[in-house]
This record gives sequence, C-alpha cells and structure tokens, in this order.
Amino acid sequence: MNYIKQLNAFYNQLDFNPLSNNAILLWHSLMQINNKTGWKQEFTVAAKVITAKIQLNESAFKRARTELQEKGYIRCQSRSGNLAPVYEIIRLTIEHDCTSTLTISDDLSPITETNNHMQQQIPNATSSPFVSVNAEGNVTGTSNDKLNNKPTVLTKQDIKEIKTKQSHETINTQAESFYEQNIGKVTPFIQGLLSNWTSTLNEPLVIEAMKQSVERNHANWKYIESILKAWQNKNINTLEQVESDQHAFKQQRQAQFPSKNYPKQEVIPDWFHNRNKKVDAPEHKNNEPIDIEKRLREYTNSKGIG
Repeated sequence: MNYIKQLNAFYNQLDFNPLSNNAILLWHSLMQINNKTGWKQEFTVAAKVITAKIQLNESAFKRARTELQEKGYIRCQSRSGNLAPVYEIIRLTIEHDCTSTLTISDDLSPITETNNHMQQQIPNATSSPFVSVNAEGNVTGTSNDKLNNKPTVLTKQDIKEIKTKQSHETINTQAESFYEQNIGKVTPFIQGLLSNWTSTLNEPLVIEAMKQSVERNHANWKYIESILKAWQNKNINTLEQVESDQHAFKQQRQAQFPSKNYPKQEVIPDWFHNRNKKVDAPEHKNNEPIDIEKRLREYTNSKGIG
C-alpha cells in the first residue's frame, strides 16, 4: 500500500462519505499499526492498545469502529475468548504497473517466495512491482526484478532516501509547511488533523490559530485545537471575524477590570504656603516704656558700685 496515496484518497473520500473526529483518529491509528506490520492484508491489535494510543474510552472506541465498518473504511472480525480482533483496512486506491499492459491492484494477496505461485497470481508477468520484507527484516524487490532471479536487497541508505522523499511529499499545504517550520514534525497523525480542520473551517484560520499559539508560547497541537474549537463554536469563518472577536474580548475585559489611573497628588508642606507672609516682631507686654536709669541703678547696686 502507498501510504501517501491512501491518505490522500481517504480525505477525498470524506467529502462524500464523512466521518466523526473519533472515527478519523481511529482510522489513522489503524493505518500506523498496519504500517508497522509491513502492510499485511489482515492484522490483529488489542482494543486497549488502540484506546490508549488515541485517548478514547471503550464506548467511544466501539462507536468509532462501528462507524468505520458501516461506511466501508475497514473490516473487523471479532474472535472468541481473549483474542484480539482481526482488522483489515480497505484500500481506497488502485496501483498500476506503468511498465506493462498488465494492471495490478494493491488488493492482491501477498506474493509468496515461489515463482510458480507468483506466476499463478500474475499470468505471463515478466516483472514484479511489489516490495516484500524477508525474515531478517530487509526490504527486497524492485519493479524491474525478474521473477526467476533473486530479488535485490535495498540498503538502509535506499530505505532512508525513500522515507525522506515520502516525508517531503507530505508537506504539500501551507498549513503543514507552517507547522513544520514553527512547531514540529508533521507526522501522518498531525497531517490528518490539519487536513480535517482545514476542511471543517479553512486553511487561513488553521494557520492563524498556529500563529497565535506560537506568539503565546503554547506551540502545541492541544492549544491550537482549543483555539479552533472556540472559533467553530462561535461560527467564525474569516480572519476579519477573528479580529472582531479579539477586539470585543478586549473591550469586555476592560469593562470588567477598569484601569485605576487616578492623578497622583503631591504632598506640599505648610511652610510653602506661608512663605510669602510677613512675620511680625513680638510686641512688648502692655506696650510699657523701659526705664533705663532704673535698670542701671539696679545693676550698679547689685555689683557694689557706688
């Protein structure tokens, strides 16, 4: 299965076969698990593993799984006892071999190691477009390998280049590019969430929510999604409405908590107010004249002068 093509086909499918957010999360989780198994047609995984991975309770998980089954995105077969269910992700794309006139679907069952069995699955085929994983974990096979020859083993460098190429192919929207440059790596899970919110609201609003999270030093998806959910609840669909909402919020805050900018009054001492007043000399008691001669006699008598 081509991960990128399957992902793009999934979101194209959502346009006419929509899913709830929980169902979308579950589908992405199953895709990641299927990828780890080497894209086996059927795989098993315990419900507790999935619910812990996508943070859903058991009832929400079962509703999401039923929704995916009913709308044709997965097949699920329960098993008795404590055995985990068997899952199969429905292929939403069909791969074609461009080097021959033979059309080959990804839905073919895994090719065995024997040439005879392979020729039964693809009559008169001269090359195999499939890549398989051997017991040692090496990726083998190319589109030009002959069926009667030993498949070529891809080196770790080849695998790294393929993954790097696929990683670059996933960054194909402005929202994903902004996330990659300012917040973190765009994993398939994050890519799915960005695409879902872009479809729910629009790309400019998703980018604006990420900008606000960076400016407020909360550059994480949980904070970004809280902003988007708030806008969705307020039916905000444009950047102009975002600006108006922020302006209204500021006015409401100012009304609730008015600023107390009263003019500061300096303390002025009393002497400053009385600085221009004339200070009168103390008047003599009863305005009586002073007898100088009497005072002089009293002084000489006290000194024994005479």
